[in-house]
Amino acid sequence: MRQQYADDLFAERQLGKRLHEDRHQLQLDYERLRVQKGGFGLKAMALSGFTGFFGALVFFILFLLIRPKDDHTAAFLQFRDANMFNYELAISQGRFDDVERDLLRATELPEYKLIQPEIEFTKKMVGAAKRRCAGNQK
Repeated sequence: MRQQYADDLFAERQLGKRLHEDRHQLQLDYERLRVQKGGFGLKAMALSGFTGFFGALVFFILFLLIRPKDDHTAAFLQFRDANMFNYELAISQGRFDDVERDLLRATELPEYKLIQPEIEFTKKMVGAAKRRCAGNQK
């Protein structure tokens, strides 16, 4: 009887040990599967995010390159490109009257009608610089 009790106890402990190992193996398999699925989801989410970001960046750059400029900005850019170097040269040589005369002529041109306030402001700035330089020479 004692031997049978010892064998039953040993068998029960072996069964408990095997069940514990099976439970542990199931937990490991579950964790491995969860990490694999989570890893794929994370990769897919990261890929989707980067694709969206770079796609938006490309569209933004295309928008900046292709967008139409408003007439006011285009007229001012044309005026600046056509006259800025000549004005800077004339001012550095002290020929303020030439710059003022050219600015007065520019206000009468139809392509610069949109930027007439900016031209008037520039004319006032040149006049102030002319007075300042004339005051320094006295």
